[in-house]
Amino acid sequence: MRWGIGCTFIALLTCSSGAMAQPRSELDYVPGDTAIFVHVRLAEIWKSEAAKDLRAFLAKAGPKAIEAFDRRFVPTPSSVERITVFILMRSVDKDQPPQPEPLIVFRTNQAVPTEQLLKSAMPKAVRKKAPRGEWFDDADTRTGLAFLDANTLFIGESPTVEAFLTARPKPDGPMAAAVAVAANKPLTIALNPSLIPPSELESVPLPFRPLFAAKLAYVTLELTQRAKLEAVLRYADASACSEAQDALKGVMVLAKQELEFLKPQLEAQVFGDPKRVGPSPLDELPEAAMALLGLAAIEEVKQLLERWPITARGNELAFSVQVNSTPLSMMLASTSIGIGLLLPAVQKVREAATRMTSMNNLKQLALAFHNYESAYGKFPNLANVDKTGKPLLSWRVHLLPFLEQEDLYRQFKLDEPWDSEHNKKLIPLMPKVFANPRLPTEPGYTTYQAFAGTDTAMLLRGARNFQNITDGTSVTILFIESSDPVIWTKPEDIPYDPKKPLPDLGRKFRNAVNAAMCDGSVRALNLAAIKEASLRAAITANDGLPVDLP
Repeated sequence: MRWGIGCTFIALLTCSSGAMAQPRSELDYVPGDTAIFVHVRLAEIWKSEAAKDLRAFLAKAGPKAIEAFDRRFVPTPSSVERITVFILMRSVDKDQPPQPEPLIVFRTNQAVPTEQLLKSAMPKAVRKKAPRGEWFDDADTRTGLAFLDANTLFIGESPTVEAFLTARPKPDGPMAAAVAVAANKPLTIALNPSLIPPSELESVPLPFRPLFAAKLAYVTLELTQRAKLEAVLRYADASACSEAQDALKGVMVLAKQELEFLKPQLEAQVFGDPKRVGPSPLDELPEAAMALLGLAAIEEVKQLLERWPITARGNELAFSVQVNSTPLSMMLASTSIGIGLLLPAVQKVREAATRMTSMNNLKQLALAFHNYESAYGKFPNLANVDKTGKPLLSWRVHLLPFLEQEDLYRQFKLDEPWDSEHNKKLIPLMPKVFANPRLPTEPGYTTYQAFAGTDTAMLLRGARNFQNITDGTSVTILFIESSDPVIWTKPEDIPYDPKKPLPDLGRKFRNAVNAAMCDGSVRALNLAAIKEASLRAAITANDGLPVDLP
């Protein structure tokens, strides 16, 4: 999806107005076991006295610019009254740790024009059904969209949206208390500390660990004559709360000490070299400017620590502080920007992680390929064939003994095709190394494929080894990620004919495709930057043409 729309909601504060009757609150959809929860009542904040500086600042853009900006998007930014974000921790694979799965809910003061939204933001979206409602899926961007009602828009990654609409969320859980509080607060940000992996806490000094025993942590904003921020840590009982209070006092003392330690370092950067005569070089200006801002921030934080009382209320620790309008405006703008960028940021992190996992898979396959060649003196063919020349089982099957899968390999009947009654039963047993996390598929399918042609690295007939890759093993593709998954045992790969158009390899990978080269290295190929002639030369093994893979 064009996540520019998500980012444009930073301007939701510009002109939100008028609430309307709601048949059901969007907060009813927030699971109690959510990891992180944010609820911003934009219209309420925008109209408050505390946001007057921000209103005045944005008004300087001019009414025509604001109106033009508002008309550009669907739904219009001015119609959004509230934004709710909750992050689930979900494991796609039982062997992998849970990953953050954000979902964003926009509540508007008018019905969202569905067709216009889909046309502008998700033109390739497909309507799908789930047990708890319909949703729209854009397979290319893995973005899902659903409507909780005519005024409530629900956005996330496709697998997350589908999972949420399939399994009924648990209303009970640590986050339920923060959700209840959010119904009456302009801003609520909450965290479930119990979901922090124990391994992450090993680096926390023992005296401070009681703080992380909290069952719930949240910050709320109240808008009266002056804005007030309140933070609450909720524990299992009063005893745990008391231990945490002692730990928090220790943290505050340490924070003051660290600030005092940091201050002279920043002062040295501000004052510069006392031995220098005349002005300092301009290249020192950015560092000095940041140090000056740092000194001001230190004094602000020191005053905050001095006047921030900690109150124990049974099993809760609470501390609050009055906020001036200027830092509040900065905080509100930052929160809106953060919400707009949250999903694409998480997507980028996850994409980077899955890309690295896929590269590791390809590295293992390339190593197995080299071991096969070392054992037999030649490459495996694209498939073994029967007496009539009919392909039976893919090269992927014949790599199994070199992937520590000897037992699985012995279960195959090598003289039968991949879809024989016996061999079909082995398809679900596909080793994990063939599963590409960048493109989740049905069980038994893989995207790791070779090119099938007359001069490609792997052949259906004839023997090839590393010595007769005359174009160079470092610039010849061995196998690559394909946008079209195939059954892993099936002798099916990417057909290549130099006289025909190139296959659309990057269709589902945003043109960033991983490829294993014949020398065993794995490269990330930017298909948008590679010339067609170079890509064709990399696919073939002996054409003698130059290869340029940036």
